[in-house]
Amino acid sequence: MWFRDRVGNVTAGPIQGQILLDGTAPGNPTALTSSSHAVSTWSADRTVAIQWAGATDAGSGVSGYSLRWDRLPSTMPDAVADTTALTATSPSLPDGGNHYVHLRTVDKAGNWSASAVHFGPFFIDGTAPTNGALTATPGTAKISLRWSGVSDAASGLSTTNPYRLVYSTSASPATRCANGTPIFVGAAGQFEHQNLVAGTRYFYRLCATDKAGNVSMGAVGFAVAR
Repeated sequence: MWFRDRVGNVTAGPIQGQILLDGTAPGNPTALTSSSHAVSTWSADRTVAIQWAGATDAGSGVSGYSLRWDRLPSTMPDAVADTTALTATSPSLPDGGNHYVHLRTVDKAGNWSASAVHFGPFFIDGTAPTNGALTATPGTAKISLRWSGVSDAASGLSTTNPYRLVYSTSASPATRCANGTPIFVGAAGQFEHQNLVAGTRYFYRLCATDKAGNVSMGAVGFAVAR
């Protein structure tokens, strides 16, 4: 564009401007990973850290991302940018085995990707198993121990060694079986503590572990060996 005044003076050269057009949507990330959780694996950590890479835009360039956490496998996030970073952390997630994150990309011209990338499911269990009940029955130089009512509503009890039994002769072992002498680890529902000293009081605590690694406070019992 040239400019001329009322007496005929003209600018020495043109005044130029440039308009950049970008009507093409960006490409979503090609890699979406988590540094804190494995997919379809139970975890007691309620917050999931994710990272992504590979989003592209040949025109104006990538501007940001919209993310949504929910319990559906293929949700489309809204068209409101939540972050310009390449990492994010979920809110505190409730117990359950169907948590997903969905991510959508926007470029600097405001074009949104027509689809989203989806990542999950993440299995969350931050609740310890129930304590149940522990029964100690004395016998001659032995005490028979039985337990029942232990359960876990989210991940379920560990499939390998769900129970740990410890004892002490001075006081009940600490919660979550943090101290005491271990005498049983396994999946059975009973144990016989043998070769005991008659007249001695034995204190027991039974703790359960779930698939996410949460340990119960523990059920307690005691008996005096005969």
